[in-house]
Amino acid sequence: MREKIKKTMQHPLISGSAIIFIGTNLGNVFNFLYNLFMINNLTPVDYGILVSLISILALFSQVADSMTPFIVNYAAIYFAKKELGKVKSLFFKVTKIAIFVGGIVLFALVVFSTQISSFLNIHDNRLIFILAVTILFGFIGTVNRGFLQAKLSFTFLSLIVFLGAVLKFVSGAVLVWEGFRVGGALFAFIISFLAPYLLSFIPFRKILSKHQEKSHVDLRSMM
Repeated sequence: MREKIKKTMQHPLISGSAIIFIGTNLGNVFNFLYNLFMINNLTPVDYGILVSLISILALFSQVADSMTPFIVNYAAIYFAKKELGKVKSLFFKVTKIAIFVGGIVLFALVVFSTQISSFLNIHDNRLIFILAVTILFGFIGTVNRGFLQAKLSFTFLSLIVFLGAVLKFVSGAVLVWEGFRVGGALFAFIISFLAPYLLSFIPFRKILSKHQEKSHVDLRSMM
């Protein structure tokens, strides 16, 4: 019985899920600290604006995360078959789509920033631009996280999720302390997305290198 339990716990799905669960919840501690800090250091009006902008960010994050099952499904098959050329090709194609969609959202938010600011009672249109850039990085970062799941790099994925939460809390606190108010609190999201995104390329160094040639992937038929 003990051996059966041990074998079950060592299964990649079980152990990987446990690692992600631990990493996510440790990150949530710093997400809680971030919100607690902002409640105590921003005015009620500023905090209300921040929550409104975070809500919009969360909405688009759901859209970006919808790509993850698609990425994991096909990339995991290629990783299992060691078809790294197809992994590379799929990576670049999906990244281009993420940049395209994120770019459209960024453009739309910037164009209609005056109307959005008026609707949310925001007096600084620059906050909408910061939000738009954050959403763009969110779309792009989703691609790398999906490929990390497909590669079964659960420990590394948990580390960068945890790192992102820590960076958001620390950078947000510093920027608000320096007097940047809502802009600083929101810019912390960009930092928390950008640093983990750059680090997420480490497990893909060999796959994305010039020595690894691309293989044809019919993205249209997949979709």
